[in-house]
Amino acid sequence: PSQQFVDRFAKYYTPAIMIVALLVAVIPPLFIGDWQHWIYQGLAVLVVGCPCALVVSTPVAIVTAIGNAARQGVLIKGGIHLEQLGHIEAIAFDKTGTLTKGQPAVTDIFTSQEISEDYVLQLVAAVEKQSQHPLAKAILQSLHEKSLTELIPTDFQSVTGKGAYATVDGQTIYVGSLKWIATLTTVDEMIEEQVKKLQQQGKTVVAAVSNDQFIGMIGIADQLRPESKDVLNKLNGLKVKHKVMLTGDAEPTAQAIATSLNMTDVRA
Repeated sequence: PSQQFVDRFAKYYTPAIMIVALLVAVIPPLFIGDWQHWIYQGLAVLVVGCPCALVVSTPVAIVTAIGNAARQGVLIKGGIHLEQLGHIEAIAFDKTGTLTKGQPAVTDIFTSQEISEDYVLQLVAAVEKQSQHPLAKAILQSLHEKSLTELIPTDFQSVTGKGAYATVDGQTIYVGSLKWIATLTTVDEMIEEQVKKLQQQGKTVVAAVSNDQFIGMIGIADQLRPESKDVLNKLNGLKVKHKVMLTGDAEPTAQAIATSLNMTDVRA
């Protein structure tokens, strides 16, 4: 990278010019006199040989580019990394908030026959109330839009990569991925089929269990950014060979979103 080259170049070039200027100013007068003339010549060497234009121009250009990128919401660590962007062959995108708008919303609520949709939403929202995850915020927003009462959770516990549980309204409520919920209770085929349909639509499914009984699930969707496809197409034109989508969603949901963006490499 040019910044590294300039830094190395200046490290040796600047002292070399100073030494040459000193020799020009000191050595000739020792033999032929006229100190004033040769000191002036030494100063001339310093002025002509000064690497300011080379040393300063590169950092200025890089700082300007990094500043412009930051104003567009792109953070670049430094000049070396900026220059390497021109040679990258792979780029990874986080799904939520990057390829999508990062504003998920509840689209579907399915329940067992013995319980209402509103009550399932209240129970799930009570558990998710302790979480900062975007999906939790979507569930709480849906609760507020329906003007439902917030239930108070106790004994909240988060299970990394799976979900969470808490005591709500005298019940132990488990909320998380269907894969985790299926280890806690029996999930019939009809529910699994419904989950597959939602995931094929690119929706994330949050399932819930109360006292070892499946009580319902919530479908949540996050709309794609309108510019996502254009950005990916432009990357093709820039010869970026590999474009990867990173997400914590279930594989079917991730694949559905990736397909809509013509992406083939998904890490879910």
